[in-house]
Amino acid sequence: GDSDRQALVSICRSVGGAPLGIELAAAWAGSLALSELAVALQAGGDGLALDVDDAPARHRNLHAAFDHSWRLLGDTERRALAALSVFRGGFTTEAAEHITAAGPSTLAKLLGWYLVRRTGGGRFDLHELVRQFAAQRLAADALTAAAVRRRHAAFYAEMVEREGRWFKGDARQVTALTKVGDELANVRAAWSGACEARDDVALTQFLPMFHVYEIRGLYQEGAEAFARSAAALPRTSVARARSLTAQSVLLGRMGSLRECRATVDESIAILAELGQSDGLTLLHLGVVEFLEGDLDAAVAAWQRSSAVAGTLGDEWSASGAISNLGHVAWRHGDSDGARQLLDMGLEMASRRQDRWSLAMSNVALGELELDQGELALATDHLAEGLSIARSIDQLPMVLKALYLQGAVAKRLGDEDAAIARFRECAGAAKAGGDETMLAAALDELRELAELTR
Repeated sequence: GDSDRQALVSICRSVGGAPLGIELAAAWAGSLALSELAVALQAGGDGLALDVDDAPARHRNLHAAFDHSWRLLGDTERRALAALSVFRGGFTTEAAEHITAAGPSTLAKLLGWYLVRRTGGGRFDLHELVRQFAAQRLAADALTAAAVRRRHAAFYAEMVEREGRWFKGDARQVTALTKVGDELANVRAAWSGACEARDDVALTQFLPMFHVYEIRGLYQEGAEAFARSAAALPRTSVARARSLTAQSVLLGRMGSLRECRATVDESIAILAELGQSDGLTLLHLGVVEFLEGDLDAAVAAWQRSSAVAGTLGDEWSASGAISNLGHVAWRHGDSDGARQLLDMGLEMASRRQDRWSLAMSNVALGELELDQGELALATDHLAEGLSIARSIDQLPMVLKALYLQGAVAKRLGDEDAAIARFRECAGAAKAGGDETMLAAALDELRELAELTR
């Protein structure tokens, strides 16, 4: 009737037409008449002035909608909803039950009240405003909040450690990278909490995140995360040295060579004090020496890296050192030696089923073959490298492969194919924030535009 229509209009106005507020109000329909809903919202909005006095009216009334839903929940659902606010970017039923004790029946009730929503793929999430409101409730109980954050940090640290075993290769590599990638927001929050708590165990478990940041090209975020981790770990510890190495690699990817050098030197000093050595640290030291122009020192570091990694059973670092030695051979004009070393790196990556290294090895061989004018071979290796890089979202290698494919097409005189590849490279670089590759691709497009005039 007219009274119900007026009540509906009042409800919609109270929540500013926000879908969340309407959904929350709709969930009360079984316990309150529409006119009562309208009155409850209006009264709640006025009553919350002290809590959200500086918020816009719409936000205050959404807070009122949440507050009314909160009062209608049982104690179990209230505790669960408050604890669920610890998640970022959604959560699985396993994570919810382990961290917050919110089992399937509790989640179902919260879904019915529109306080939790399904996001697909078996995942759930809280609307950001609901999360903020629930977080206020959680913060009101400091002991419970601290316990929930500890469980959250431990859960995702253990997940990274468990899945990180496959980041360097195995049939499970893609699945492991995808699983951790889907939880990146939760990993960030958990890792930050572990840093604040100076939790040595959790911080050590987060070390495999280096591979995620490297593969996905998230250099800045990764460097900052490992810097925080290193600062929170004991001054002389293997975990701190490895955190510094990871930070240094990612800084190098961004071109911050001076800071990169200082950080890797600190890592090496810690390892020396502990009487230990590390294949990745020596591998990266060689890269720094190479970038600084000292080829002899670079070769020596990579040879040491290969030997140390071999002794430790770290074939991933050993194959990286061998591939880098191939690049040096190429730079010295020894194309046959370079091909042999790059092929060796490719074979080692294939044996480990390491898509990351396979993509890099294929693209490196394609670049060498382009340089030598072996365009058919270059075409095959670049296509293979691009396909593998895409399978693990390895953006830096995707961009390099696309750029080199454009260069091959240009060498073959196929201007349309060259333009298409350079455009694809530019688009992907722009979307991924890689200004260096974007500039390189745009330069090629401008040159091709001049040629076709």
